[in-house]
Amino acid sequence: MSDDNELTRLQEQLVKTKALYDNAKVAHHLALQRMYDLGMTHPDGSILHAVSILSHTLNNYMTALLTYNRFVLDQSQLSLNPFSGAEKARAALADHYPRELAARDAQES
Repeated sequence: MSDDNELTRLQEQLVKTKALYDNAKVAHHLALQRMYDLGMTHPDGSILHAVSILSHTLNNYMTALLTYNRFVLDQSQLSLNPFSGAEKARAALADHYPRELAARDAQES
């Protein structure tokens, strides 16, 4: 996948996750209003559900934002050092898949 396609995909993912997060914020606000209207002790469960969805969508949005930022920063660093992006990618793979990477290295040797 070319860098332009990857950047476009990451931008689209960022926009989608931000929209989901914004919708969850609105739903959370509405649940809070409903709770205040019904009384603080009313056990309808909407607040718990709204908070869990808000938390989940915020986590997804933060992940998308971090991924996008890492991609953009790696691309800017590639212009300064052509090996930095590849080295970072290899280090990330080694952290997550040490056995698979070792097996691939053994096959290449």
